[in-house]
Amino acid sequence: MEGYTSYLGVPQDLKVRLGDDVELKCSASSSEEPSYYWQKEGNDWILPSSTLTLKKVSTMDEGKYTCMAEHPSVKSLTKKRTISITLLPGKLNGRC
Repeated sequence: MEGYTSYLGVPQDLKVRLGDDVELKCSASSSEEPSYYWQKEGNDWILPSSTLTLKKVSTMDEGKYTCMAEHPSVKSLTKKRTISITLLPGKLNGRC
């Protein structure tokens, strides 16, 4: 599975604190620069960008986000990655 290290290195369940800023970057390799899209499960918006930025995360931001990388010439060449964002309960008691 060489070449997938960075792709698989991102946790599928990202736990964040209330008020944190979150930035998720999607990347893929192809013969041409892919088109990127972000979508949140249950919402009808699509963000045409390789980067999803959430400022001051609130309970409204919890959920599953999917990045789609699509080859610009061959639309059937598409990769998807879903990441779930969950808010941590309470304080972390000084742990990172």
